[in-house]
Amino acid sequence: MEEKLLNDLKPLFIYTKKVGECAITAEMELNRVTNISKHISKIDKEGKTIPAIPMIGMFKGPIKQILEMYGEEMIRHLDDNNDEDDYHSPLVTIYPDQKKINIRDFAYFVIEEEYDGVFRNSERLMEDMIEDNVKNFRFDFWGGWGDRELDIQALRGDRNAVPGLVRPYYRFFTDLLEEKFTGWDTEEGSYGTIEVNESRIIVSCYMRSKEWRWTGFEKTLSVNS
Repeated sequence: MEEKLLNDLKPLFIYTKKVGECAITAEMELNRVTNISKHISKIDKEGKTIPAIPMIGMFKGPIKQILEMYGEEMIRHLDDNNDEDDYHSPLVTIYPDQKKINIRDFAYFVIEEEYDGVFRNSERLMEDMIEDNVKNFRFDFWGGWGDRELDIQALRGDRNAVPGLVRPYYRFFTDLLEEKFTGWDTEEGSYGTIEVNESRIIVSCYMRSKEWRWTGFEKTLSVNS
């Protein structure tokens, strides 16, 4: 199957010979090709593609079949933490003189960066803590895509620390996160822990974002092999 598909690409090597090393970009949803670029492009020193010659329809079939043949293997290289995004984009580099192609797959990966901060506690909350004989408590939080949650119900800390003590200050803590950790509940969002020690509030926040990069999948196929 692979040998037949590569033989079908022989005219592609002839077509691109004057251009030299060049590339075709494709888009995939899991193991299915959804789009192939309309141009065959040169790649500059910064890795950007520059359209060079038109993509001819007769080449799309073999390229699509080759990519889907390795679709399952590509999926295994996608980010487990980014399971809501099945999109990935293989780059097929053509080497006309060597009669070979190289496939490298690219996708978004979720990355995390830790931010810590120490802030002054609310005077009213400190008074309530003193009254209830509470010196320490902590709880987790998360936010993303406009949704947010302070897990006050799972409060941890001193024996006297109960959710009812902290719940009236929900708005105080969300305002603190919005002011000090901008974007904590937008797009990929964040998660972390808020700890209150008498007059101090200690926040550990893991901000999440997406980064476009090589998945680790690479395959080189040669007619001569």
